[in-house]
Amino acid sequence: VDIINGKKASKNSLQYMVSVQNNKAHECGGFLISPQYVLTAAHCASVKSNTQCLVAGWGSTKQREVVNDLLALNVSTVDIHNCKEAWKKYKESITKLPPNIICAGGYKQNGGVCLGDSGGPLVCNSMAVGIVSFSTKGCKYPDVPNIFTDISKYARWIKEVFNIQKS
Repeated sequence: VDIINGKKASKNSLQYMVSVQNNKAHECGGFLISPQYVLTAAHCASVKSNTQCLVAGWGSTKQREVVNDLLALNVSTVDIHNCKEAWKKYKESITKLPPNIICAGGYKQNGGVCLGDSGGPLVCNSMAVGIVSFSTKGCKYPDVPNIFTDISKYARWIKEVFNIQKS
């Protein structure tokens, strides 16, 4: 997407803006949501399958087990078509969910999110791209990908909330 008829931004203005780059070449825009995290469109950081990402949380490691330590795990994203196919065998089929999801972890990857991890981030290339939203009901379905909400679909709303809080 191009900024049509735009003007060059003043130096040192818009300091929340980020250029998401690959091999020192601009690929996408993004903006800081904290000093450590950038929000960008998911296709800039992960819509490819097998992208390495990180999940973290205090959720269970098995059904009903309490975890006191923050745990982190590297996971790979899963192609949405493969993800939906894997979920078809369960009545909670994700084909009924809206198209604002990213699939990663679980599903032949020796780990993923579990009960209590909901709300945590999916971080790809140092960018928060997803939120744990369907953590397989207490690790009940370890043979399917984990489901994350694609936060790029809410970028406009997030930006509006940040602007309201700044004023």
